[in-house]
Amino acid sequence: MLVARHDWVEDNPGVVRALMRAAWRAARRLSTLAARITASELLSRPECLDLPAAHTDRAYRPRADRALRHRRERRGAEPAKAS
Repeated sequence: MLVARHDWVEDNPGVVRALMRAAWRAARRLSTLAARITASELLSRPECLDLPAAHTDRAYRPRADRALRHRRERRGAEPAKAS
């Protein structure tokens, strides 16, 4: 999610276009499971967020996957194993 004040957007159209292109490219690049795993591992490093990879991985899971996992956990079902 990108958020900016309206006046800043009007004053910086080139920067806004560059940010939108970068966000679009990042989303496209993170469309594969391997890329999401790599991103999670990089962000979990001590020099970045210093969190377990399982925590940073949640941000990259598709919303439907998170909702399904949450429903299973509420029912007490075993989580699905990654293949």
